[in-house]
Amino acid sequence: MKKITSRKVVDFYINAHQNHTSDKTYPNLMLVRSFSSLMHNNGKEVLDYGCGYGCNTIFMLSKNVNVTYADTSPFAVNKTANKIKNLKGLKSLPSQLVIKKDAEKLPFKDESFDIIVCCSVLSLLSDLETISELLNELSRVLKPGGKVYLDINGKDSEFVFYSKELGNNQFEYYGKTMQSSPLIAYCPQSVSEFISIVSPIFDILHSGFSQHNLFDFKEHEYIVIGQKK
Repeated sequence: MKKITSRKVVDFYINAHQNHTSDKTYPNLMLVRSFSSLMHNNGKEVLDYGCGYGCNTIFMLSKNVNVTYADTSPFAVNKTANKIKNLKGLKSLPSQLVIKKDAEKLPFKDESFDIIVCCSVLSLLSDLETISELLNELSRVLKPGGKVYLDINGKDSEFVFYSKELGNNQFEYYGKTMQSSPLIAYCPQSVSEFISIVSPIFDILHSGFSQHNLFDFKEHEYIVIGQKK
């Protein structure tokens, strides 16, 4: 059966958003640096898929675009909505949507968006088949000539470092304390390998990586900006 979510990971993050008081204040730095490129020669309908704590949504709203934010966690969507209510200068509230846990398709019409941002999602789909299904769905709801911003955790990320390797780029992640209930993360070994996953579905416009290693935080993400074929 086709799917675009990982049920176990969805349940984990629903619980995390419901019970944790942690938050994020700043948007993804590389998205900030890339957003003018995403907007160049493009329209204003934007999908933030996997909005999480809402930082990227709020950043993009400041760029005079129409953002639809979506997540598999209703608590993440609610947190984002509450933050947006406190923003000044908005003429209307943006659209929001909770994605079903066992979704097989995105609940949007074909060619709905000019730009799609999908940050910190793909690795947590757990396997290559589910990643490919989601990428195909993102392409379906993207307008002709539309652009997509994608990232995925790399070989030096915490999802590899604090994990047990299972093979086939899959890692059983136990959290920084190595005590959490395990999740399966999919982490390719290079930018070129990530490109090989994305390029059958999107034309590759730009690619690269972002990395930092400070205290116990190990961030390593491969990044692709693509365009609908």
